[in-house]
Amino acid sequence: MKDYINFEKQKNSLYFTLSVILKENYKTYQNQKAIKALIDIQKRSINAIQKDKKITPITGINQFKKILKEGKESIIYQYPLDRLHFSLFNFPSLCRNLGDKDFEKERKNIEKGEKDFFQKIKMEMERIKMETEKFPASARICKIYIPSQKIIGGSLALNIYPEDQDWFSRLENIKEDVKKRLSKQNIQDGTIDIKAYPDGSGNRNFAINIIRFIDSDERRIENCYNFYKEIEDINKELKNDSISFRIETITPVISDPYLSNNSPPLL
Repeated sequence: MKDYINFEKQKNSLYFTLSVILKENYKTYQNQKAIKALIDIQKRSINAIQKDKKITPITGINQFKKILKEGKESIIYQYPLDRLHFSLFNFPSLCRNLGDKDFEKERKNIEKGEKDFFQKIKMEMERIKMETEKFPASARICKIYIPSQKIIGGSLALNIYPEDQDWFSRLENIKEDVKKRLSKQNIQDGTIDIKAYPDGSGNRNFAINIIRFIDSDERRIENCYNFYKEIEDINKELKNDSISFRIETITPVISDPYLSNNSPPLL
C-alpha cells in the first residue's frame, strides 16, 4: 500500500441518474443500522487523515460549493448523510460538461428552455423507478475500494454487492427497454448505463463515495500512514462482518458530480 492520497480536479458537469439515496431507504432497522455503520467508517477515515495532515474536512453543502467556486485550496469533502448515495443507472449521452457555467442556472435553462426534452426524460426515469422497485434487492457492503495501484485517488468509496447477482439481469432488461424507447423518441443516442463495476471475480458492485479529495492543481498529500492503516483495519472488519443493506427506493436525480446541488430529486 502506498502512503499518499491523490487529489483530483474539480468536475463541473450535469448528470441525469437513477440513484439509491441512502436516507431515502431509512425506514427499516436493517438500513438504519447500515447507515450508522457507514457514517462511523466515514468518521474513522476522516480522523485518521487528520492524524496525518491538519486539513479540516468540509461537511456543509453551502460551504463546499463556495470553496469549489473559489478553487483556491485542497478540499476533503465529507458527504453529509442526506447526500450519501450510489447510482444504479445513468444517461451518459445526456451528460453535459458545463465548463465555467453555473450548475443551477444551466438546470433552469434545461427545465424551461427544453421543456419537451426534460418532460420526456422525467417520464422515462419515473418508469425505470417503478420497474426497478418491483424487485427490491438485498445487498452487502463488503469493503473500501482500493485501486490496483494501491493508491486512493479522488474519492474514498465503499463497494456494495447485490446478494443475488441475477438481479443485474433484471436491470439489463429494464435498460434495454428504456434504450429502445429513448431511441424511438430521438433523445440523444438513447444510451443508458448500469453504474456497476466488475471486481475481477465475475461479480459486479456499485460504489458509495463517502469522501472526496479535490484540488485545482491535482496535488497530493504525503505520508498518510494512519489513513491507510485505518483503511486496512476497516477492510479486515468488513471481510469478517459485512454490512447488510436493502435496496428498495430508487430516486431519479439531476445532479452535479457530488450530488451537492439544490434539490437533486426530480420527482
